[in-house]
Amino acid sequence: MMNYQQMWRTLELALEDRAPTAYKEMKCQRQLATYLDSLTGEAMDSISTVTDQIPDNLMGINDPMKRVQHAEMVRKTAEEVALSQAIEAMPLEATEDEPAEPMSLYDLTGDYLDEYLKKVGLR
Repeated sequence: MMNYQQMWRTLELALEDRAPTAYKEMKCQRQLATYLDSLTGEAMDSISTVTDQIPDNLMGINDPMKRVQHAEMVRKTAEEVALSQAIEAMPLEATEDEPAEPMSLYDLTGDYLDEYLKKVGLR
C-alpha cells in the first residue's frame, strides 16, 4: 500500500500531466503543497475508512489464506479508487497533443503509479 509521500508524489505527477498550467501557477504562488496535502489527506482518509472495516468483513471467512487474499484485495481496491477519485478532482487542461476528456481508470492510476514506482526503484 502506498504511504503518504508516495500518494502525494503520485498526485503531483498526475496534476503536472493533467493540468500543467494550473500546476505551474500553484507552484509559483506557493499553493501546490497545500493543494496536494489536502488532496492526499482526503485520499488517505478514504483508504483508512475502508481498511478500518476489513476485520468486520472477514468475520465469515474461516480459511486464513482466503482472509489474507480478501484483505489485500480490499486494500488495493480502496487505494485505486481513492487515487482515481483524487485525480478526477484535479483540473484537466486540453493540450495540443490531447483534448481534455475523461480517461479510463488505468489511465488515471496505472501510468502514474508505474512511473513513480520506477523512479523510487520498486519496479
